[in-house]
Amino acid sequence: MGGYFGMNIIAPGYPKLVAVACVTFTDPAPTAVDATAAALTSVLKYEAGEGKYMLGFSLKDNKAVISTCYKLQLKFATCPARIFAANINAVRNK
Repeated sequence: MGGYFGMNIIAPGYPKLVAVACVTFTDPAPTAVDATAAALTSVLKYEAGEGKYMLGFSLKDNKAVISTCYKLQLKFATCPARIFAANINAVRNK
């Protein structure tokens, strides 16, 4: 992003976690969004020395969340027309 833009850079309602098919990472039916939205906890930090934002997140450890694939969706308040996404395969750490 090239600098500090405040701590309200993420659009309201984001990040979102959407369950997707693990084999293809295709978008699920719209009802899958609500089933997993409460499982995501996120924290936004700004690292001034490096000039970077860091987004940390965790999933609640339950059978409905672990061993499932997700698309993490992120929308910035400064760029509301675009949604950024990353595919995630949730596995349990041992």
